Amino acid sequence: MVGIEPGATCLDEEFLWDSKQLGAHSPSVLLSTILYYCTKELMLKTVAMHQVLAFSRVQRLVRKDSRGKREAYIRFLPSEEQKQKESEGKGKKRPLDIDYSLELRVNTKQPLRCPVKLYEFYISKCPESVKTSRNIFYLVPERACVPDSPLWYSDKAVPDKMVERFLWRHLIVKDIHEHWEMLKHKNEEGESSGDDF
Repeated sequence: MVGIEPGATCLDEEFLWDSKQLGAHSPSVLLSTILYYCTKELMLKTVAMHQVLAFSRVQRLVRKDSRGKREAYIRFLPSEEQKQKESEGKGKKRPLDIDYSLELRVNTKQPLRCPVKLYEFYISKCPESVKTSRNIFYLVPERACVPDSPLWYSDKAVPDKMVERFLWRHLIVKDIHEHWEMLKHKNEEGESSGDDF
């Protein structure tokens, strides 16, 4: 998939929320929102990077923030294969490697846009049989369901072409590129000061 230049982006994230293209309004919109947050917060820029995610390597954790208040977050862990590749590469990360520090953090200011709450809602609408899957994360939405249906998703993985369509839509959002720039600068500052990112 060819990259999109930051200058070519024109869509604003706020527009996506206002027009209900992000949120938990339907199975497809919720799936798109989960993929959006993984693209933005985890810097997953390609279909291959997204397809590395799996339910079995997602943890919901709690820690104390700077004020001592408990805060939930979602952490994505690498597979055994990824850890092996990293150790063989003497610590050098490859583009598909998932870092231990990849996290979705809680958004207390806007609870309806909170990635942690949206992920929890997403997984609550998934079949039990996939919640420990080692190779599935994005599930095909069920066609015939209503908002209060217990399941919104099948046990089938979203095809790569569908992930690619979602990804293309998200990569034209300027907020994603601005966020990536901020993370890049933060990472560079951490490396120059010797801190971990």
